[in-house]
Amino acid sequence: MDGLSHYKICIDACMEAAGVCENCAQLCLKDAHPGMMVDCIRLTLECAKICCTTAQVMNMDGTKIKELARICAEICDACAEECGKYDSDHCLACAESCTRCADVCEAVFV
Repeated sequence: MDGLSHYKICIDACMEAAGVCENCAQLCLKDAHPGMMVDCIRLTLECAKICCTTAQVMNMDGTKIKELARICAEICDACAEECGKYDSDHCLACAESCTRCADVCEAVFV
């Protein structure tokens, strides 16, 4: 079985989270007080990169998938916690997407 079909659910969750994280970061930058959102912006951008990388490595059926899935789950959990501190719709959507991605990634490395 190739990487794409074996890890499809996780790849899809990672790519969705990456897009939602990037969107969240961009909208946080447009906030009236973006300086108060620095931790959120940094974490969402980092999370987006890790999610993309994890999806790409899963797609190619790489050798370190379990390790990347563990790291991806950790950063997604951290991102969900940070974004969950804010009331904006985009932060709450990001928290939800990251929680879903972390759950799916955890299933890969267990």
